[in-house]
Amino acid sequence: MGHIKLDRKILEWEWYTDINTCRLFLHILLKANWKDGRFKGIEIPRGSFVASYQTLADESGLTVRGVRTALKHLKATGEVTVKRHAKFSVITVNNYCLYQSSDTETDNQVTVERQSSDSQATTIEEVKKLRREEEKEKTYMRAFEELWEVYPRKSEKAAAYDKYKARLSDGYSEDELATAVKRYADQCEKESTEQRYIKHAKTFFGPRMPFADFLEHQVVVVEKQEEDRFESLEDSVRADLVERGIIDGQSLRVGDATEEDIALLREKRLL
Repeated sequence: MGHIKLDRKILEWEWYTDINTCRLFLHILLKANWKDGRFKGIEIPRGSFVASYQTLADESGLTVRGVRTALKHLKATGEVTVKRHAKFSVITVNNYCLYQSSDTETDNQVTVERQSSDSQATTIEEVKKLRREEEKEKTYMRAFEELWEVYPRKSEKAAAYDKYKARLSDGYSEDELATAVKRYADQCEKESTEQRYIKHAKTFFGPRMPFADFLEHQVVVVEKQEEDRFESLEDSVRADLVERGIIDGQSLRVGDATEEDIALLREKRLL
């Protein structure tokens, strides 16, 4: 056999995002015998093959420890079974015939699979329809509705609303969140940001709080205005006054200042 079958449903598999476990399982599917065989007097049925931890590590690029952990995962969730022998193990893909059904399956099997697939598709559509209906029925605060009108990417409103309320519970005000949205929308418009690169609102108001970046520059402006008090001083003079403790943050401490220092500060109208 020159190929294996791989169903798209693997994208929903619990180990799909575990790189080592997913990689090893795909490797096992590729290695498994497509027909019954024998090895040193032992029957190796279809869907099984002979291996060791070291050979699996060498072939998959994983470490031996990584192979052990991945196999532990696969055994725990019933994807494979491992039968140990003195110098090797026989690894069996459970439900191999379901994964790799032959082309000679009966019409009844095909019909059952199609009915199952159609039923699943119907269920998915029903869930989507139910979610749309729930979203239509959901009521939102006026402040959020006004904010939503401004937000540059309108998707998953209900989820965004939940995150919005969570941030209100954290102590942020409606005005602060509205300000952050307005500034983000202005930035997206100014930079002509493509829709796909604009954050979903549920992410914008999510636990990592990217919206806060659009509030912080207010503080920066205030700090810059305070720092401008000593902007008229040359860098070397200012550094000297800071080092001697005469300039402390945004305050002046003239107790240790010399007459020359006092004269300079007066000249610059800092006293």
